[in-house]
Amino acid sequence: MRTAMVRIRTSICLFSVLLYLLHVIFLWYILGRLVPYTSLASLVVTLPAASAFAKTLTLAFLSIGIALLYSGGHIHWSSFVDSFGSMLSLLSLFSIVPILALPIVVGNYQRSVESFLNQRNPSPKGLYITINALSYLLATLMNIAAIPMMYQAVTGYVKKRAIENPARFLITSIVTGYAMPLSWSPVAAVVMAVTNVTGVRWLSVLPITLGLSFVGLLMAALLFGRDRNPDTPPRRMAG
Repeated sequence: MRTAMVRIRTSICLFSVLLYLLHVIFLWYILGRLVPYTSLASLVVTLPAASAFAKTLTLAFLSIGIALLYSGGHIHWSSFVDSFGSMLSLLSLFSIVPILALPIVVGNYQRSVESFLNQRNPSPKGLYITINALSYLLATLMNIAAIPMMYQAVTGYVKKRAIENPARFLITSIVTGYAMPLSWSPVAAVVMAVTNVTGVRWLSVLPITLGLSFVGLLMAALLFGRDRNPDTPPRRMAG
């Protein structure tokens, strides 16, 4: 019974994503009318399976949204249903990102990354910059999946280098590189949300956001070791 419910939830969510993508591509009116209903159905079937915290947040936001609709005079059933589906682009994004990551996972690029580092044997700063750059490249395609993949790929090598505080070194080097593409990558949820809400064309802001991300990488490399190297453990306070 539980397996059947999982399949039903998955099928409805995938059907909603497929309808949305077809609507975006072909701009068929009938699909645009169906998308809100499939979105509402996805919410109904997935909410019972969510955790208590997720349910609380979802119901709270739903209540606020319904109150705003009511206060704005949109009390008709069609207005209520049409309010769903506006953020289905994010669900589509989360569904497509794992597919984009399949070639990287199947190609076993984790071993390639470790082999690349072993061949170069960079200095601590060079290793920091290299992990930054690799995390940056993977994040543009894999989004959040880049973090665990990079962690698995470089943890063994960092430990072999006998860095005193490898956890801090890994966090700063991986997360810094991961965070920079979030301002421009088309697979980043924040970019998708902002462009949908504001109506700004992604290509119009790409040169600025891409340039800022490169500046961020450069600043991270320049500031490495200025205060304290990531491979140096924090000092303990006296007393």
